[in-house]
Amino acid sequence: MNIHTFLLDQTNTVSAGEEVITTVCITLAMIAALTIFRGLVLTIFNFDTSAAIGSKLFNHVELRKVKLSSDRINILNKHFPYYQKLPAKSKRIFESRVKRFCDLKSFEPKGNLLISDEMRIFISASAIQLTFGLRDYRFMHFDNIEIYPEKFYSKRGRAYHLGETDARNRTLRFSWADFVKGYAIDDDNRNLGLHEFSHALFLNYLSGKKDDVHFEEYYEVWKSEGSRQFFKLKKERSSYLRDYATTNLMEFFAVCVECFFETPDQLHGFHPKIYNSIKKLLCQDPKVLHKEVSH
Repeated sequence: MNIHTFLLDQTNTVSAGEEVITTVCITLAMIAALTIFRGLVLTIFNFDTSAAIGSKLFNHVELRKVKLSSDRINILNKHFPYYQKLPAKSKRIFESRVKRFCDLKSFEPKGNLLISDEMRIFISASAIQLTFGLRDYRFMHFDNIEIYPEKFYSKRGRAYHLGETDARNRTLRFSWADFVKGYAIDDDNRNLGLHEFSHALFLNYLSGKKDDVHFEEYYEVWKSEGSRQFFKLKKERSSYLRDYATTNLMEFFAVCVECFFETPDQLHGFHPKIYNSIKKLLCQDPKVLHKEVSH
């Protein structure tokens, strides 16, 4: 090898090494820039990165958060355990969503009931609890919420109901006494608000209101896994899930959601596949939220 060839080889080696170093530096710079950008987004938009809720980065971006009055915040602090467990930043997002949902819906008293602000906030908070991990929380197919003092006679069902999700008339109906009971006893796996809003969540999606990319992405996954677990439950029954879950797939989901929020550790222990499929669909993990609070 002559000296000219040797020097040329050395030059090429140096150039290749410089290219590798340059590529590595650019990659590291891009990672650093993305990390800084992510931090700015989280700070500016007041996004909380708790593993329990909203694991999709932009699901909690609120460009224009609205404030809930102190009286309404007191209602949540007094009556709503889910809200009480949230980190401080998440609470502000929760409050903003409750206010927006409350303003979107028409609340109509039935019988001799008088509508109070507590009723509006309590019911709105139930809707936000269910959808807090999602981007869209508005249930836009449903315009009206009718509140009865207690169980009511349903012309549609020709029976007395505690709650009803009427997609045809864009209306949700609740017995107020039973709605309150669902949150007063928070470990019996019976929660009227979460149950009816679970129906509304699916019916809202099936009506064509597909405004949540995450929910749309995982709906078919849930439907497939949920169907398998539903038919398995019909054959084997469960010592944990109540028999009403075997009525149909819609009721199966609603009953499982009640368990998902009220006794998440037990649902995960008895039926881990059901728990994990709901966790992915709703993009939140109450089991982790309980642990974060306990620590």
